Amino acid sequence: MPHLSSSRSSKENNDVSLTPPLAILDHIQILREIMNVYQSSLIEDDESGQAAGFEKILDIMVDPAIEMITRSNKEPSRLGTKWDQPIYALNCLCYIKTALESFSFTREKEASINALIDERVSSLIEEHVRVPLCSTFKPHIQSEPLSRIPLMQPSELQVTLRNFSLWLSSPDVVQSPRLSQLTVQHLHAKIHQTALERMVRAYGLICEEVKRPENKYEAASTLLGSERPFGQIHLLRQILGITDEYGEVA
Repeated sequence: MPHLSSSRSSKENNDVSLTPPLAILDHIQILREIMNVYQSSLIEDDESGQAAGFEKILDIMVDPAIEMITRSNKEPSRLGTKWDQPIYALNCLCYIKTALESFSFTREKEASINALIDERVSSLIEEHVRVPLCSTFKPHIQSEPLSRIPLMQPSELQVTLRNFSLWLSSPDVVQSPRLSQLTVQHLHAKIHQTALERMVRAYGLICEEVKRPENKYEAASTLLGSERPFGQIHLLRQILGITDEYGEVA
């Protein structure tokens, strides 16, 4: 598929958009036309035969496009952040998936694309959750009190809690600018909401560990209570707008 390779180079050099490039748009349009022609020639009630008959065409048409997308290495210095490449890949993968969804004989290929999408969503959640708080606390072998560990010493932890409190007052709590270029909005919501829930768990874990006598924090309640949400998990959930299974703020 030489036109995809050459267009990839052009895309990287001249376009900082994170939407699917013209090469992908054109290529998938050709695939749509092929799928429409194939569907019009099918005999009804032979779904397994339909899928088997089109499998090779999908391999030839879709796999090289996916390889180009997933191997693409956009320059972070030109595109802003390390988030750009996975968001670009997600946008392209979702575009290809959408093109396949209307046809019953593409289910297997669609499933493989879904797996790639899930993988990148999980990766973005991990990155997203680290931003304001969660990189501070890392599980460690209890060979010494937590208050003696760098980054968890009281003065360092105080700075982290202050920065977290400032972050809680920012617009990023409602909507992440890092995810703003995702073309599929429900993925934006899923990544952001899951990250917020993990932040709550991480903050709760920090509170638990700080209160443990064996970690030797002097005036632990004062330390946690000095910055919003003041060591209160229910208040943090309210600030973040995290609801329970019944839609109520927990």
